Amino acid sequence: MLPISFTVNDRPTETTCAPGGSLLRLLRSEGWAGVHQVCESGDCGSCTVWVDGQPVHSCLYPALRAQGKAITTIEGVAQDGQLSPMQSAFLDHQGFQCGFCTPGMILSCTALETTDEAEIRAAMDGNMCRCTGYQTIVESVVAAKNGHAQPTPVTTSGVGQSVPKQDGPKIVTGQPIYTGDWAPPATLHMQVLRSPHSHARIRSIDTTKAQALPGVQLVLTHQDVPRIAYSTAGHGEPVPDPHDHYLLDAKLRFVGDRVAAVVADSAAIATRACELIEVDYEVLPAVLDPLQAIGDKLREAWPEDLPVCEHPPLVHDEPESYQIADAAHNISGKVTLGAGDVATGLAEAEIVLTHTYHLPACQHFHLEPHACTTWLDEDGILVVRSSTQVPFYCQNLLCKLFELPKEKVRVYKPNIGGGFGNKQDML
Repeated sequence: MLPISFTVNDRPTETTCAPGGSLLRLLRSEGWAGVHQVCESGDCGSCTVWVDGQPVHSCLYPALRAQGKAITTIEGVAQDGQLSPMQSAFLDHQGFQCGFCTPGMILSCTALETTDEAEIRAAMDGNMCRCTGYQTIVESVVAAKNGHAQPTPVTTSGVGQSVPKQDGPKIVTGQPIYTGDWAPPATLHMQVLRSPHSHARIRSIDTTKAQALPGVQLVLTHQDVPRIAYSTAGHGEPVPDPHDHYLLDAKLRFVGDRVAAVVADSAAIATRACELIEVDYEVLPAVLDPLQAIGDKLREAWPEDLPVCEHPPLVHDEPESYQIADAAHNISGKVTLGAGDVATGLAEAEIVLTHTYHLPACQHFHLEPHACTTWLDEDGILVVRSSTQVPFYCQNLLCKLFELPKEKVRVYKPNIGGGFGNKQDML
């Protein structure tokens, strides 16, 4: 670790940092939660700060280059309790929804010197927003640059007028309102070793070296956790979806499937420990084409004459999984939609249009990572602070997996930095 000194929001700071570490991680370690950690590749702009007055993506900025510099984060933009014109404009024009991109947006937008909408959009190419469609952001920038930003009035009635977000002031000032912005003192960190194979079985796994690494507190494999099938769909009881998932399993069903989990004093130690775990994989055949994966079902499910894989590898051949629509043909779920007599309707129709659509993979692209912090409180209650859209589902599932009564598990969510269904799962 190397010593470094600089100022953050006019506060002198002396600390240490690792060679090669980013300014983003250094600032967050110093408690500046408004510098949001997302892509760490310079693509999203959520980590934007000012270095000597110039906006930079702090995830790409080497921490050691900050020596002697003046750093400004979103927490230092308001002066003497008064919001800046840009912060006021974002409040007045509701230039945010989830707000996770907002600190970086405000810092980048403040540096702009144009009111032309096309130029604003081009200049903001380095700041991503998943929620707003950018229109209210552009309106906020134009208002601030034209001097039209007004404090958002507080209203007691929502009839006939826009109601400002209750958490708006916290969002535009970068307050620690998201899951990853706070953790109890001496929090441990978990890292997961993931499968490099699309389909494999673990012949053996040796965690000896990982457990011997100083700072490692716990290493878990499939041999250490209960084997209980559960659904990841995030629906309420009774859960109608396939129960085809396990905390850890000897069989791996996709690249990135969980192999082992390490708990350590720091994220860096946990990551290093994962690298020390020795796994002997039996690599199994994989079918990456969904049409080939369903085997001879293809003849009845598809109008075209396509080659059939008569005996495809089965993703779920274990007896513990259940509510799978057709495990023998790798069909997880089946949905049939119709109204009235479909066969008669098709027979009597003047035109029947049949077409095959090929859709690309799609990511929900919420900016906030799917994060979670847990601890046992003084009453022995498991408290789970999670960026989830389904806290009650998480509670139910944790109780099921670990045989805990509901009164011993409390799940709550702070503000969510976007979810769009992707956080409808337990973490």
